[in-house]
Amino acid sequence: MYLLTHFDKINWWGFSQNPHPEAVAYLLDHPEKIEWYGFSQNPHLKAIDSLLAHPDKIFWWGFSRNPHPKAVAYLLAHPDKINWYGFSENPHPDAVAYLLAHPEKINWEGFSQNSHSQAVAYLLAHPEKINWEGFSQLSHSQAVAYCLAHPEKIDWIEFSRNHHPQAIEYLLEHPDKIKSWHGKWYGISRSPYVFVLDEEKMRTTKSELHRDLINYFLHPSKIEAWINSGNDVLDYPYFA
Repeated sequence: MYLLTHFDKINWWGFSQNPHPEAVAYLLDHPEKIEWYGFSQNPHLKAIDSLLAHPDKIFWWGFSRNPHPKAVAYLLAHPDKINWYGFSENPHPDAVAYLLAHPEKINWEGFSQNSHSQAVAYLLAHPEKINWEGFSQLSHSQAVAYCLAHPEKIDWIEFSRNHHPQAIEYLLEHPDKIKSWHGKWYGISRSPYVFVLDEEKMRTTKSELHRDLINYFLHPSKIEAWINSGNDVLDYPYFA
């Protein structure tokens, strides 16, 4: 892993959330490096086991967001530990089911960021519950479609952070809508979907490459050399 050989590059808050086995193993071997709020969100099983073995280290807001089944099961067995904002964001099916059975517990700003389909469906059926700051950044196809159908409701700073392809496409077509606290193009710049393939150019380039390969391998001098080596012309490997 690159980061484990370039420690000066590591952001320990971000690294503590990294579920890669090598990252988790390193953190468990060097607990002084752990940023516990970040680690409380880490969904790797060994991270969960370490947290539950050291509950004094847990940041309950972060842990309440943790979608690992073991984390959710612990929280449901110890509801006094739940941070309801964090838990309202949790997309695990058991978390969402519990929230919908106890709507008085829901933090609507957190729930409006919940990516589980049942959470999105509930919000669309009860739009008065939507917190638009949270909902505008939700990268779920139905949420994005609903936002675009109600543009007057959109929080454009948060929508500019939305990574869904349909959101990116809309923003690129309406650059005046792009907003950010970190510079106008901050949210767009974080998205992998801004790299759109130019399929026509790819076809042209591939066609040119194909032509060049044919001209090279089917050049008479190549075929002549094949025959002069004692091979049958019909066995020439580049004949289709």
